[in-house]
Amino acid sequence: MSSHIKARPVHFVGSVPLAGAYDVFRAIGSMFGSLAPRIPDGETGDRSLWIQFQRTAMEQAVNLSKVKEYQLAPGIIQAVYKVHDTTQPVVFGTLRYARDAIDSYRQFAALKNDGLIAPGTRFQVALPTPLAVTAGFIEAASQEHVEKAYETRLLEELKEILDAVPHRELAVQWDVAYEVVFLEGWSGSAYFDRSRARLLERLSALGDAVPPAVSLGYHLCYGDPGHKHLIEPTDLTLCVEISNALTSDIKRSIDWLHMPVPREQQSRGYFEPLKKLATGLSTRIFLGLIHFTDGLEGSMRRLRIAEQYIRDFGVASECGFGRRDPQTIQDLLILHKVVATAE
Repeated sequence: MSSHIKARPVHFVGSVPLAGAYDVFRAIGSMFGSLAPRIPDGETGDRSLWIQFQRTAMEQAVNLSKVKEYQLAPGIIQAVYKVHDTTQPVVFGTLRYARDAIDSYRQFAALKNDGLIAPGTRFQVALPTPLAVTAGFIEAASQEHVEKAYETRLLEELKEILDAVPHRELAVQWDVAYEVVFLEGWSGSAYFDRSRARLLERLSALGDAVPPAVSLGYHLCYGDPGHKHLIEPTDLTLCVEISNALTSDIKRSIDWLHMPVPREQQSRGYFEPLKKLATGLSTRIFLGLIHFTDGLEGSMRRLRIAEQYIRDFGVASECGFGRRDPQTIQDLLILHKVVATAE
């Protein structure tokens, strides 16, 4: 690990398509050391397509029935469900977030104990917002009925994780995608309550559900099915507005916020809204400006422009790696390291 004074911390959004959690922890831990304040388990296997593996939870839920399927993106078939009997509750069984996180933490802890992960590094768990799963899987007429049931179960699984992983070792990231694109005006999915105040209220409540000793972050995302945004951001205005609102409304501190930087966005105008950022001193901003497709030159060009508007920030890719060719991951990790330690 470079000890250069200008080295920037690196954030990994979540998915890394290696063989399993052990391989992800070793690959990131050995290459980045303390430059990576948190390491996810890579969301490997059927978790690589973000919330798509929650289809099993939908199929097994009490009082849900499938109404249709459609192609969300090449190779991604989205199923849609409705409440079977509106006079009865919807009940979810395992969502697998707790089970998989607890299994992965055991491997993380063993590698850390062996000195293969830097001492201060935390184990990162990424969770979807209940709104995302509801908007993605549930037809509009049933969403209000289902969302609270899913939220209840998801927060139960969060508690299972909190009970199993020492808080000083844990970082929880809320993946915020549907909320972002809804606020930008995307109409590709129906949702029963798109009011700005209510969307932000939900995000704040999720942050307050994470105890203060656990590191808390938000990944602000415009979607990535088929490596294409659901709607293209023209600048960071909305990300800054969401970040400022969360900072104001959440009772605890936010440790990091991740914002996307599309490959094509290489103008000052994209980054200028960062001048209005009003997050606390304890909140690190990570800019997803690293793109494998234009490599070091493009990534550094975006970084140098961003430096004109914000000084103390970390670097990341725009989204997770899960939909990438596994053969590219080693080179992509090296690119992250080079960008993070560049003068």
